[in-house]
Amino acid sequence: MKTFYISSDYLPFKEPMISLWKRALRTVYLWGDIDYSSRKTQYGYEKIKYAQLLIKCDYNEGDLELYPEFHFVKKSIADAYYNQLVYGEDTGHDYNEGKILKQYKDYIIKELKENRYSRRAVISLGYPYDIVHVLQGKEISCPREVQFQIRNNKLHMHVTFRSKDIVDYADFYAFRKYQYEQIAKPLKINMGSSSFYITNAHIRIEDDLEIVKNWKKEGLI
Repeated sequence: MKTFYISSDYLPFKEPMISLWKRALRTVYLWGDIDYSSRKTQYGYEKIKYAQLLIKCDYNEGDLELYPEFHFVKKSIADAYYNQLVYGEDTGHDYNEGKILKQYKDYIIKELKENRYSRRAVISLGYPYDIVHVLQGKEISCPREVQFQIRNNKLHMHVTFRSKDIVDYADFYAFRKYQYEQIAKPLKINMGSSSFYITNAHIRIEDDLEIVKNWKKEGLI
């Protein structure tokens, strides 16, 4: 499996999250391997282009807004996912990260207030719901873990995904907004970086490839 590191570490400026996402999307589109996912369609197993990604983004204020010109990002979907993370709202999927974050948010804030150098501000985003879902034959959440750390007086976040449709920007936006609104603000601390570790970042060849091709023609990615 090919692995790519996408960041603005070596640039003289802080690259916006949406720009990093576009680079990640182009990377999978151009250099991803072709294989099959575990999902079945009427034609057999779903065909995908995929790669392993680490995307690291430094904080930019604009990352917390979705502007009209980003017409390939549906703000309503991004806001709905953010609300799911904050309130555990049902979005029509069998995902549970919002329910779990809601339960453990106070623990994260308390842990980092009492020990600002803690390495224990970690939340597993599956247990115990995954057990029930597996027994019922349902899907399990793609985000698996989130960790918050304070380093150099800034709040950093690390999110691990078992799988992610890289065409979808909504969860990058939602987790980054969660980092700022739900953790950094109560701690009264500046925002640091956000890192997203995706073990299988994919483009669905049947469903997504035409969308990506059109975006590329229009110069959006």
